[in-house]
Amino acid sequence: MTTKSHFIRTLALFAVVVSLISGCAAKGPSYTSVEATIPQLQSDKARLYFLREKSHRAGAIAARIQVNGIKVADLYSGGFTYLDQSPDNVSIVVDVLMNPVGGKWTGAFPLEKGKEYYFFVTPNLNKILATAVFSIAGAIVTEGGPFHAYHIPKKMAVKKLQMMKFTDKELAHQEKPWWKW
Repeated sequence: MTTKSHFIRTLALFAVVVSLISGCAAKGPSYTSVEATIPQLQSDKARLYFLREKSHRAGAIAARIQVNGIKVADLYSGGFTYLDQSPDNVSIVVDVLMNPVGGKWTGAFPLEKGKEYYFFVTPNLNKILATAVFSIAGAIVTEGGPFHAYHIPKKMAVKKLQMMKFTDKELAHQEKPWWKW
């Protein structure tokens, strides 16, 4: 392979990676405009909030949130959603639809009725950097999925929610993927 063709291939790969890690923000009403419409939590349920970090890293990629194997929403950068769930042990999975390199974040949590739980979803920088530097091979050998989720305190979550947009779980499955815009 000549130096020129190697340079062109490297540049093309770099452009693809940059387009995937930069990008889209959540669409929808702001938290402050929907806060009053969020129903009060029923005493026999627990509420899970999922907040996606507002970041250009992996911004064009939706973090697919699943609880007990059921899709809750696709969260884009700066988005949030919530789910009322029966109190029990729940399994949470955060991954990406059509992820060519595999990997996912998983967690199991016991829920108590009448309580709210907040999870902050953020890109896995190790996976992003490994993919950018070593292409698919780097992504395959890097542990975990493209996103992590962290349980955060309510005080921190409420502050972050002030700058986020609501992703309606009922409409989440109807959103167009980035390749169909």
